[in-house]
Order: sequence, then C-alpha cells, then structure tokens
Amino acid sequence: MSMADGLGLRPFDASLVIAIVQDAARNGKPALGPESEDRIALVAPARRSDESLSPLELLVASTCLGSVICYAIMRWIAAG
Repeated sequence: MSMADGLGLRPFDASLVIAIVQDAARNGKPALGPESEDRIALVAPARRSDESLSPLELLVASTCLGSVICYAIMRWIAAG
C-alpha cells in the first residue's frame, strides 16, 4: 500500500488492483493477462503530484542528461 501511495494511487484504488490480480490468479488465469489488464484499466488513474522541480534540480538534471548524451556521442564517434 505504501508503494501505491508513492505512485499516487488512493488506498481504495490500490485495493481494487490487488483484488483484480488475486481474482485472476485464483481462477487460474494469468495475473497480468489481458482480462486483468482490461479490468485494471477501469481503476481511476493515479493523481499527479503538484510538486514541481526547483530551478536548481532542473539545472542538475539537464546537466547530467547532457553529459550522458555527450559521452554516448563521443563513444559512438570513437567506435566508428
């Protein structure tokens, strides 16, 4: 339940997902098969967090991403 809360699911919706998967398993069907997937799609989607990243966090994330992309391009050029 704490994982579901971290993902933005209400406790009621998390319980529904658990019940759907358990019901499928109890009936000898794949726990995450097409039937379960269709039923889980009826559960309300997770709420989005209203928290946004600070400018410093955005700067750090974009710098890290840029560094990784630059490294990948240099490796690609060196391999060719």
